[in-house]
Amino acid sequence: MDPEIKQYFEKVDQRMDKTDQRFDELMDFLSENMATKTDLANSEKRLEEKFNQKIETEIANLNTSLSQEIRILRVEVEQVKWQIEKLEKRMREDSDVLSSEVLDIKKRIDLLERRFNELQPV
Repeated sequence: MDPEIKQYFEKVDQRMDKTDQRFDELMDFLSENMATKTDLANSEKRLEEKFNQKIETEIANLNTSLSQEIRILRVEVEQVKWQIEKLEKRMREDSDVLSSEVLDIKKRIDLLERRFNELQPV
């Protein structure tokens, strides 16, 4: 074989070796840094699980918070009921006292009218 041709093929072989080496480096980089469909599916599944856990935690916290608020409201409602009952009792007592006083006054007026009538000349 002609030495020039031989030298040309050697250079081509060297370039092919460098190309193969660069291709291997590229493939190594891709296999280390690129995600496969399986990797993406697994990542999606992990993200979905984390999202679901976060939602469940938030719902549980919200339920706890709402339960506390409901308990507070129940206590306040009971206090209002107690105050209303107390006011109703006081109003009944006041009404009873007032009725009694009105009856007493009526009796006194009746008595005064009778005496007045007795004192008037016929």
